[in-house]
Amino acid sequence: MVWDASNKQLLANFGASSTWTATLTTTATTGITAAGTTQATATTLTTRLNVVRTGGAGMGVVLSATMAGQQIVVNRTGAALLVYPSTGGLIDDGSTNAAVTIPAKGSATFERYPGTASFFTSAQATATQ
Repeated sequence: MVWDASNKQLLANFGASSTWTATLTTTATTGITAAGTTQATATTLTTRLNVVRTGGAGMGVVLSATMAGQQIVVNRTGAALLVYPSTGGLIDDGSTNAAVTIPAKGSATFERYPGTASFFTSAQATATQ
């Protein structure tokens, strides 16, 4: 299976007689640059699928304050990435406005608690290359 050039279609070939294509109905940003070293100066995420390609140690991103449901953050940089909740929020019952860390080449899915503006749960996956 592979993603097409737009990163919005998943293509799969199951042999000579069967091909399958799925079109995502979500938004994606694939060239994000992490910035800042605090919640106030980090890059704000605006789509469901967020691929961070550049950024250095101690730099981060902020989850959307207005997007309901899940946001996926993929860290394609060579450094750990800080992910902050929206202002006044918390992730996994941590401290208010505190970041969690996604290791280099790792990813995490963040989901807003139903009925809240800024409380998130997370699930992380890491990959090695």
